[in-house]
Amino acid sequence: MRLRGVSRGPGAAPPDSTRRSVRCYNSSRRSVGFSRLRPETPLKLIRDFLESFVIVVLVIAGIAGILYHVFRQAGWGTVIVDRALELYFLHPAPMISATIVAIVAVVFWHERRAATGKYNKKFPTYVLYVLVAVGVYFIGRYAVRGTL
Repeated sequence: MRLRGVSRGPGAAPPDSTRRSVRCYNSSRRSVGFSRLRPETPLKLIRDFLESFVIVVLVIAGIAGILYHVFRQAGWGTVIVDRALELYFLHPAPMISATIVAIVAVVFWHERRAATGKYNKKFPTYVLYVLVAVGVYFIGRYAVRGTL
């Protein structure tokens, strides 16, 4: 058994500080470094690449489908802008005050979260899942109907 600070005699090599035992973040085992890692096989590398490629394609398809429906003629964007302008012109006083209240509420909410550092670390993952699901929907819709 080695004790810290105890000399191992003349000519002995200094203790190896890079080989200390650490606990892995997701396991109860202790690891002594990278000595037990196996090299990745070519099939695993190909599988990882294809998985990443499919996810990227689905996210791009989801973003493209959303943008298509927002910016096409008589799409979601024009409908939202038309209804908002109609409400603003029919009822200007309540809509202006509602807009100011909404802006102030969003600014206070954001400042509180930014000041205290309360950010949901899983939110970007949820956004990715939603974009993948939307991508699957639009690719399926295009495959079945032939149109977005």
